[in-house]
Amino acid sequence: MTTIKKTNGEPYGRRGKRRKARNPLQLPALGVLGLAFFTALVYLAFNRPAASNGEGASQSAEAANAQTERTALMQDLIAQTRHFKGDPDAPVTILEYSDFQ
Repeated sequence: MTTIKKTNGEPYGRRGKRRKARNPLQLPALGVLGLAFFTALVYLAFNRPAASNGEGASQSAEAANAQTERTALMQDLIAQTRHFKGDPDAPVTILEYSDFQ
């Protein structure tokens, strides 16, 4: 004689073992904790304090020097270009180099 297990409304899995009841708030709580952790990482990455030993000033001076060099290079390249479209004083300049061979 074979026995038949009834599973109408009973929390049994495939192998007849009782399944552990899950907390319905478990997944949303993990999502909120993950989001908080990610937010903290982004905050710490972008809101670092400036260096107090004078490095910040020298880095900003180097950045300004590099920017002026790039500006001078772009002005030189634009002066050498005889064919262009648009306003030569536009805030964005796109130089396209191509070869039709």
